[in-house]
Amino acid sequence: MKKLITLLAVLGITVSLWAELYTPHRFIEFGVDTEEGASNNYFRIDEIFVKKLVIDLQKMSKDLSGSGLKLGFMTDEKVFFNFNRGERFRLGIFTQLEGAGFANAPESLFDLLGKGYKAGDKFSADVEGFADLFFSIGVNFHTTIFEKYGITVTPAYFVPLAYVEKMTAEVSLTSGSDTGIRAEAVAPIDVYSPFSLQKYKENAFSGGDIPSDLGKSLQKGGFDLALEVERPIFRSLDLGVFTRIPLVPATLDHKMSMRAYAYYSVNNLMGVLDDSMETDSDYGMDDFVYTSGESKKVWRPFRFGVEGAWRPFGDWCTFRPMIALVVRNPYTSGARIVYPEYALVAEGMFFNMLGLNVGTSYKNKAFIQQLGLTFNFRVFELNAKVMLRGSSFVSSFNWNGAGAAVGIRFGW
Repeated sequence: MKKLITLLAVLGITVSLWAELYTPHRFIEFGVDTEEGASNNYFRIDEIFVKKLVIDLQKMSKDLSGSGLKLGFMTDEKVFFNFNRGERFRLGIFTQLEGAGFANAPESLFDLLGKGYKAGDKFSADVEGFADLFFSIGVNFHTTIFEKYGITVTPAYFVPLAYVEKMTAEVSLTSGSDTGIRAEAVAPIDVYSPFSLQKYKENAFSGGDIPSDLGKSLQKGGFDLALEVERPIFRSLDLGVFTRIPLVPATLDHKMSMRAYAYYSVNNLMGVLDDSMETDSDYGMDDFVYTSGESKKVWRPFRFGVEGAWRPFGDWCTFRPMIALVVRNPYTSGARIVYPEYALVAEGMFFNMLGLNVGTSYKNKAFIQQLGLTFNFRVFELNAKVMLRGSSFVSSFNWNGAGAAVGIRFGW
């Protein structure tokens, strides 16, 4: 009888483990997670880190026609403390620094480079991009209701430390009947912040300015709420629906503006035969202009999605699919950016000590291929991942970007 009771208890614990998306390894834990990454869809890493980067515009026009040039980066740093009292009570607090950026030169620009143009033609194209850096502090609470539904609530207070809502650069090319050509590019950039960046740009700040400005920043933050509801569908499958809803915007009343420009003009193209052709070029950036008092409302991105945990062979092997919709600048129609995200990760945990995970995903407008290891020694856990990144699925296998992530946990 005792053996039967013990067996039923073990089976009950196993089913309970299988009926959760993420099962904590410790009752109390303190942890740090960090992740960095950058990507593009053309230049390989070994081509970028050289003394002299050679750019072949004709080859770029052939390779990028149909897609354009895409660049991206991301950063995510998190410090947290969790108290896990079982399925009905889990409480955690965290601080996080997360940022992302993206820019693209359209395919029409590279079509022009590859196909050429006729005298009198005019050409223009927009190079779009965005960038942001958020600091946040929040609390997450998890419980179980009706014996089947796991509920996680995460209110968070956030402050945008730097914010570029939407950057648009105009590229134009004009050719005339007088055998003259003029190419010009202009990129106005507005960087919003909760305090003036002038003294930091000009290296004219003191040690007391940093805590003072950070204190002012915390008074101008916004608020959002993340929710997740999970439920076991089968004994080995658990599904969850999650969202992050921006509720109160942060207010930024400082702006740093500048204009980057470049032009190249050629007169009398036929003069190349007798050295009478004339050229002129210039590039640079205008001086920064600092303004205050112009309020900018900023929200963190809205997210909505579904994720799962499928354990067909037991709790040592987990497949994690995820699909989501992300809306940046959700309440500003002119600057709204909408894109999907997805992930499919396979995790293996052997003897509850050694873990291996492989996966593919698309996040922050970058395709990612990852390989990770986990070492769990009960009181100490180390997670490490290396990633190949790219701004297209094919380029993510071609060393067009890279990333790395490290996580450390202490507790019992």
